[in-house]
Amino acid sequence: MTEAAELLRNTNLPISEVAARVGYEDAAYFSTLFRRLSTQTPSEYRDSVRSKLFTP
Repeated sequence: MTEAAELLRNTNLPISEVAARVGYEDAAYFSTLFRRLSTQTPSEYRDSVRSKLFTP
């Protein structure tokens, strides 16, 4: 999931593409696992890390 977090943080790839690149064919299953490990969905994670990066 570290690689997935990096892709979410540094790219604009769709969640389904991030899931595929880290070995999950089912994006919904990937999202479920990501949430269990990080307490945020992939989209929420992406939004939160980007808002921290771009806040003046």
